[in-house]
Amino acid sequence: MFLYDDDPYESAVCTAPPSDGRKTLRDYQSEAIAAIDRDFVAGTQSSLLVLATGLGKTVVFARLASQWRDGNVLILAHRIELLDQAADKLQSELGYRPPIEQGERGLDCDDVQVGGNVVVGSVQTCKNLKRMEKYRSRPFSLVVLDEAHHATAASYRRIMDACLEFNPDCKFLGVTATPNRTDKAALGMVFDKTAYTLNILQGIDRGYLVPVRQESIYLPENAVDFSNVSMTRNKFGEADFDRATLEAVLTEEGPLHAMAKPILDRCVGQSLVFTAGVTHAHLLAKVLNRYKPGCAAAIDGKTEDKQRNEIVNWFRDNKLQFLTNYGIFTEGFDVPETSTIVMARPTKSISLFTQMLGRGTRPLGGVVDGLPDAVARKQAIAESAKPYCVVMDFVGNTRHRPASCVDALGGDYDVKVKELACEMAKKSDKSDVRDLLEKARKAAILGDLRAFDDHLAQAEKKKEDARKRIVARDVRYEVRQLDSWDDVADVGNDVETPRGGSTEKQVALLVGLGVKYETAAGYGKKQAGAVIDNLRRTRCTVKQANILREFGHEPEGVSMEAASRIIDGIKARGWK
Repeated sequence: MFLYDDDPYESAVCTAPPSDGRKTLRDYQSEAIAAIDRDFVAGTQSSLLVLATGLGKTVVFARLASQWRDGNVLILAHRIELLDQAADKLQSELGYRPPIEQGERGLDCDDVQVGGNVVVGSVQTCKNLKRMEKYRSRPFSLVVLDEAHHATAASYRRIMDACLEFNPDCKFLGVTATPNRTDKAALGMVFDKTAYTLNILQGIDRGYLVPVRQESIYLPENAVDFSNVSMTRNKFGEADFDRATLEAVLTEEGPLHAMAKPILDRCVGQSLVFTAGVTHAHLLAKVLNRYKPGCAAAIDGKTEDKQRNEIVNWFRDNKLQFLTNYGIFTEGFDVPETSTIVMARPTKSISLFTQMLGRGTRPLGGVVDGLPDAVARKQAIAESAKPYCVVMDFVGNTRHRPASCVDALGGDYDVKVKELACEMAKKSDKSDVRDLLEKARKAAILGDLRAFDDHLAQAEKKKEDARKRIVARDVRYEVRQLDSWDDVADVGNDVETPRGGSTEKQVALLVGLGVKYETAAGYGKKQAGAVIDNLRRTRCTVKQANILREFGHEPEGVSMEAASRIIDGIKARGWK
């Protein structure tokens, strides 16, 4: 209805480039456009596309705009780099470079056509409704909001309202790589639904992004101490370290040199360094150059465009190893040669950490495109000059655990699994994050939590210290003793369940065997024992069944004892 006269999605994987010279779409890019089309055809007015950094979201909306058949198209972005990046990509799709509505650049009223215009607009310019008035008689029918996690701002809403006033049937597509949890709730007020999602881990699994390895650098407490850094809310609404107090700590002479040494010693290839502030970026570059002259440069918001482009090109051409910045390159930075991301500042924001991490996940140009499947693409990446991206993460003395690669990539994993993976990462050198998450998942399934001992001991010590600070007379408590059955359900439920005399251990075992808690608790002691004896001969526990399925065994009809023997055999063969 809106996009095409024919169906371009007959094959999920394009093996030959389009005859008109446009870029061949990847399989997921075609899937994304098809999903967006379905939403709009079904009557959805605003839809969201979530693609991880490096997966080519600009290519998707450029193709969408080039094939839009229902009026004019506006591409909205909030930074100069994104405006020109979008215009460049659109040029290959449209055959001409679209005009940019920004500052002195833009269309004259007489040049605005009834349909067929594709315009790239700056948010700061288009929120001026006088500037938008020329489109009233020739309105937009599609508005693409690049970096749509900013779309909750009043400036975006102002532009969207104007476009709807000019054309009540206008469609809106938001595009972002980081719809964090807090932001999702807010974005739900802007976009009706999410059309398509592909995150970093999925991109790695499909062979379009390079694997990520985390290297944690532990700094001595007397060198870097974050324990007194206060917390605040960031632009995503997430709790994070206060920027000013964090930068005050990191711009002291001791921390600057403590960070510079491992950066110089361990970074390989082009390294993008994220700092706590502008001053921190310049001072850290200065210290790096003191040890290794000419290796680093800093860029900030006041760096002139010509100088900025020159520095980035030096970095891209390997004439400069370290590029330090504060908040400049979290968006719109496209240099696949970046092989190391240095987190020279802690953050609790998973969204911010993911933005920074994404700057290093692109494979080198020409490595994966044209290959038939994920196996071939992964092999090509492994054999390339950039087989993976290393994230160097600095760990200092802090009361709040900062975000890590495990948090950024482990969104679909259980919290317990991510905690275990974090502990594993601390004991490994440049660990592959995907491997860590999988090892932790299997360890949690099998109940083999020996790697968790240190973490649990530290957590218990913290709880003990907290308990010592509590005044005893102010504490109200309840004592409840439980056996160590992991499958116990409904313990602590506020609804009182009639008890029939069965023991807590019997109830726990019955629940583990699949009996509802209310039923198990209602049995008498002898009745519960008889039911357990009967069930355990023909049924294993829920936990055992999950383990058996994970390793390819059908649990139906397997007794507890038999399941235990099979699991022991799995462990003995080395499940890792």
